[in-house]
Amino acid sequence: MHERLEVALPLQLTRDGRQGDVVIDRPARVHQRGGEGHDREVEDDINPLSRDDRPQRVVVGGILGVELQFRIEASRISQVRLGAEEEVVDDDQAARPVARDSLDKVTPDEPGTAGDEHTPTHERQGGRLSQSAAPSKTPPRVRTAEVSHAMLGPRQPHQDRLALTPLRGRICARCVYDERIPGITFDSEGICSYCHLHDAMETQYPTGAAGDLALATIVARIREGGRGKKYDCVVGVSGGCDSSFMLYKMVEYGLRPLAVHFDNTWNSPIATTNIYNVLEKLGVELDTYVVNNKEFDDLSRSFLLAGVKDIDITTDIGLTTTLYRAAERHGVKYVIEGHSFRTEGIAPLGWVYMDGKYIQSVHRQFGARPMETFPNLWLKDFLRFAAIRNIRRIRPLYYIDYQKDEAKRFLAENLNWSWYGGHHLENRWAAFVHTYYWPQRYGIDGRLLGHAALVRSGQLARSDALAMLADPPPIMEDVIELVKKRLHLTDADFEAVMNAPKKTYADYATYKRTFERLRPLFWLLYKADRIPKSFYIKFTRPDPAPGEVPMASPTRAEGKATHGVPSGD
Repeated sequence: MHERLEVALPLQLTRDGRQGDVVIDRPARVHQRGGEGHDREVEDDINPLSRDDRPQRVVVGGILGVELQFRIEASRISQVRLGAEEEVVDDDQAARPVARDSLDKVTPDEPGTAGDEHTPTHERQGGRLSQSAAPSKTPPRVRTAEVSHAMLGPRQPHQDRLALTPLRGRICARCVYDERIPGITFDSEGICSYCHLHDAMETQYPTGAAGDLALATIVARIREGGRGKKYDCVVGVSGGCDSSFMLYKMVEYGLRPLAVHFDNTWNSPIATTNIYNVLEKLGVELDTYVVNNKEFDDLSRSFLLAGVKDIDITTDIGLTTTLYRAAERHGVKYVIEGHSFRTEGIAPLGWVYMDGKYIQSVHRQFGARPMETFPNLWLKDFLRFAAIRNIRRIRPLYYIDYQKDEAKRFLAENLNWSWYGGHHLENRWAAFVHTYYWPQRYGIDGRLLGHAALVRSGQLARSDALAMLADPPPIMEDVIELVKKRLHLTDADFEAVMNAPKKTYADYATYKRTFERLRPLFWLLYKADRIPKSFYIKFTRPDPAPGEVPMASPTRAEGKATHGVPSGD
């Protein structure tokens, strides 16, 4: 059986040097691990060479088991049809807003309140949030997956010191990335490929007068799309600097945002306070989705036992799904994200991989609790949000001369906001990943991302960045003990996990091969502002062969400037 996904667009396409229709048919059956038994008919991009008025057609076969048809005209999806079936949206999938004080009730402010003694006041049952009774003093024990020390490998003494080594080998002559960064290459002047990618994005997303014009166009479209609605956009908030400043800018532009927060129950007290203070000062309403803390801890434990580095992707996936659901529930077409490549950087392509099927696969193998409240992002829902609902993900900071130190001072002086000590440290699970797990287990210093970005954008001297990286990130002993307590890990369990054989996402079922087969579709969605550019660049490329250097710099099409039209990264 062959089912087809059709995309008609006013672009002239080419394949193998021939212009005309490009047709890709796929069998409806897809192997769980992705792609076995399928002939690869298209090896690479469908690249736009020129534009004309003759619509061309791209057909991508039934990966989802249904026929999807899209018609895109001048980067605007004007017609979408879901085969012959009527779409059914499960109302139970929509999260309900939580009262503001729920964050305080659910988030453990002290390490002693976590683990078995911590049960959230709000439990989500049957897809909805409902108020439950206060937690009992002796909640029932929940069976957790046992740590098999024989399976994980021999134990080694794990001292409280960093396995992280200083920058070594060839270091970029401009930023601070070195030759160990996945996919890095250097030009004849010693400039790394990530710096060239940064420069391509500087051209694509200008600041100054051109950026002001592009942002004014974006704001006008958002305002027009929100006519007659309570909100015209949703903004993800974490209590961090970037999301807080972005929310302020949206209000300054005269928009009516709804602040949306995904609470993984590992918030720091500072993050929670920042959210309240900023929203109160700006007069913005908050929609919080709180995952069951026991369930999230079980997911986090599962990823530790899986032996992979991607242990924080549950937060990223949970936030993305929560933003999409809030936008869908309120009929909003714009999701605003506070990311800036000039301050947060461009993550190396081999550091993190994420998708909903990957989470499911790891949980099935290592989880001990049902995954009932975690808002996972399935491919069919991802495409429904992006292509059926036409929800756009916009990053306005790309068009702003965003100076992070100035933003921190402004937020502190005007919105009663407090700095939490470092990037990602507003959340204690993320703090564990970036200050301990990555450095100790993989020798990865996550500070490289932000420091390199600030150097490239002229906000930090390269010599100062190198000096900062010479000192290891601080070890947060209280956070490590909290992780052990909440994930039911003895000291011996924790040592075994930290010294277990390393695995990657390729050892588990993922959507990766499906993303590769749908690369032409995702190129269209990226150009129509429906998915971030980073997703298209990172996750739809075929994995490199052993010994092959993965591509880190943009292709000619990916790096092409598109002034005035936000594409995201």
